[in-house]
Amino acid sequence: MQSVTTKIRTGRSVWQAATKLALITGIVAVSAAFTGQQMMEEATVEVVLQDNQIQAPDSVEAGAVDFQVKNMGQEPLGFIVQNAQGQAAVEIETVEPEATETGQARLTPGTYRLLATDSQGQPVNARNLSVYQAAENR
Repeated sequence: MQSVTTKIRTGRSVWQAATKLALITGIVAVSAAFTGQQMMEEATVEVVLQDNQIQAPDSVEAGAVDFQVKNMGQEPLGFIVQNAQGQAAVEIETVEPEATETGQARLTPGTYRLLATDSQGQPVNARNLSVYQAAENR
């Protein structure tokens, strides 16, 4: 009788351990896949504001975009990314001289306007940024 009880307990323990291991493995796999997908979708756009100029790439792939904005000028400046309707996708109120600030947005294909603004929020310079849809891997 004792050996039957031991076998049942041992069998149940093995089954519980296998179930937990399968659950943990599934969670790790889903988490890794999600993290990999996020990393592939994100882009970083480095922007330099200096002497009434905006230095930035001409284009970026649609999706999640991090704008890293460095002010190399003498005065605090703001930074705005506007869509074609004039709505702000990213708005950084102040970037102090020699400082870097970051703003994030999910951009869809189209033309966006990058604006440097003064302390009153008035544009002092602007340029376009083209956002394109990447071709899917087949």
